[in-house]
Amino acid sequence: MTRLCVTRAMKNARHLQATAPHLLPKQEPAEGFGSHIPAKLLAGLHTPPPPAELNLVNGLAAALQKHPAPKPRAAASEPLFNGALVFAQVTFRTSKGFVSLEPSDLATAMDFTRLAVIPISAYAAQYGPNRLEVAPQAVPFNADAGNGSYNDQTLQGWVNAIVAQHSLPADTCVVVLNPAGVVNTDADPSQGVGGYHGMAKVPYAFVNVMGSGLTVKDEANVYALALSHEIAEMVVDPRADLGNPEVVDPCVPGDVILLGDDKPISEYSAGEHVVGFSGLQEISRTFVRAYQGSLVHVKALGMLPICVTPNHPLLVVGGWSHNATVKYRGLDWKQAGRVRPKIRFQDGDYVVMPRLRGNVSSSEVSLLPFIDKHRATLQQTGQGACPERYPHEEVFPITRDTAWMLGLYVAEGFANPAQRSVGFALHATQTELVDRLRSVADRLGHRLWVRPIPGEQAVTAHIASVILCRFLPDACGKRAPNKRVPDFILYHTDEEILRAFLDGYMAGDGSRERTQRGYEVSSFTTVSRTLALQLQLAFGRLGTFVSLRVKRPAQSGIIQGRRVVMREAYRGLWCSDPRALRRKRLHRMGDGQAFYLPVKSVTTVPYSGSVHNLETKDHTYLVSNAVTHNCGPNCQTVWIDYFNNAGGYIQTSQDFPPPFDYAFFINAVVQPRAATQCPAPGSTCNYAPP
Repeated sequence: MTRLCVTRAMKNARHLQATAPHLLPKQEPAEGFGSHIPAKLLAGLHTPPPPAELNLVNGLAAALQKHPAPKPRAAASEPLFNGALVFAQVTFRTSKGFVSLEPSDLATAMDFTRLAVIPISAYAAQYGPNRLEVAPQAVPFNADAGNGSYNDQTLQGWVNAIVAQHSLPADTCVVVLNPAGVVNTDADPSQGVGGYHGMAKVPYAFVNVMGSGLTVKDEANVYALALSHEIAEMVVDPRADLGNPEVVDPCVPGDVILLGDDKPISEYSAGEHVVGFSGLQEISRTFVRAYQGSLVHVKALGMLPICVTPNHPLLVVGGWSHNATVKYRGLDWKQAGRVRPKIRFQDGDYVVMPRLRGNVSSSEVSLLPFIDKHRATLQQTGQGACPERYPHEEVFPITRDTAWMLGLYVAEGFANPAQRSVGFALHATQTELVDRLRSVADRLGHRLWVRPIPGEQAVTAHIASVILCRFLPDACGKRAPNKRVPDFILYHTDEEILRAFLDGYMAGDGSRERTQRGYEVSSFTTVSRTLALQLQLAFGRLGTFVSLRVKRPAQSGIIQGRRVVMREAYRGLWCSDPRALRRKRLHRMGDGQAFYLPVKSVTTVPYSGSVHNLETKDHTYLVSNAVTHNCGPNCQTVWIDYFNNAGGYIQTSQDFPPPFDYAFFINAVVQPRAATQCPAPGSTCNYAPP
């Protein structure tokens, strides 16, 4: 389950209490702030939300127009936390009896925190001096929870009572771990809320514990993610008043398309697949959070811009070049905001694009689901009985010929349900393409006919097949903006299958020209961003790097007297001449696993909205085909450094596995993992960067 932090919602609620008490009274409702204003809306008041959402609460838009919710700061204006974390062993008295966290579970959480505070403090040091330690003993406290629920205002009273009862100093942060059986109405665990932090007489951190029998590794993800997250945010912004930055943010804006299931990151969920360094990876968790701040645009040679939050880790290699000679300084994970452009004769960074390996070996694709859909449609519409069998259409064979046809379909194909066929829009002179299509259709058992287009030097070649009319749009996308390479082609183990597909695509949408220097350059143009990124990976599998750029931004225009919206267009360009490669400073790893692309620029743009993140098995996913860290519950955004179980710093450039028990990934979710499970360089790790 996704773990939500509601600290921002609580900050915005307190802002409304101070500026609009008619919306949120000084005396917090027992059912929590969310009983007056939905928690999701509260969390995004500073972005601000669309008017339609604000209008759901009468008077909210006017209140924010008069007193806008404060936005997060980029730099600290107040001191960071310098003190001790004091865990409270709270016994909740309810109408049904007493509820408390098992002492052994509390002790485990404290053991985890003793390991985590060292890298958390090291990370927070970029915002200012801080000190963070864990008190040796938990302090007991009895709390009256009535019917088993309480709100943040009640919690603040308990925090103040704990401070008074145990004479705790002002440099204390009280940590309250909430067990199952009682509910903080401002942080309902059934809604996926992990916790938040706030300020009473001293700072406090509240965390829901989603299970029992805790372990330091917390592979079940029941407490460590939320605990380390809230501690990290508290260290940087102890007063929870927006005087300092909010530092623990997921990594990618929601409209960024990730390959795999080929859609925006905001639409992914656990169990689906994205492409990582080692190929298709299953998603185990997703994360989302409102974010106000800067996004970093990293532009590397031949890559579409990589758009992430400043702390998102990219896999890079440092390098220094002179003419065609490049000296690399080794692979490393680096925050996007710290990536350096590669300037000639100076140090700089190269991003990494992998050469994916195939993992699909199928020789056919079943067409039975499409036959069943067709049969059901005929029965529903009363168009007549459907043949019981389609002897030549129960499977679609994956051969070089059919792969070539699929490539041509992605370039020039369309479905024609009215004629129960698939069509290919071709120039009248492309008779050789028509002949080859007819040959493929014959082998599949279908008839092909050609229809000239009146008044144009063009024809459409049609293959009569109601099943292919359903299958091809499903596999390859429908309409130009949605075209894509089928997974069973892009990841096929037989590279000749992939090569045939690309030959078919280039026969339709490709072009070749000769430059002034005499180099032959190949190119394609598409309005499908997904297809452009897939083609870059596909050619990369075959050893050719395709340079991508935006050929035309999205814009409106006039076509045949009609105003239309023209989509963003992408151009892929490459040249196999070694002289051109040297001039472009394009370098590939010696073992052929990836391409290194020099960073040309690093810029920032303001952003307000949701940012997203996810966790994968190999700890990576691709953004604009560059390898990034997945920042799952083991890192949740940042620069990847390692610490041993005594808190000693370990450089990523050192050989692994070093003599340590746990690896930590900084910036808040600092969950320890066994050395053999961490994404560190080394042959004994499950994931080894290239």
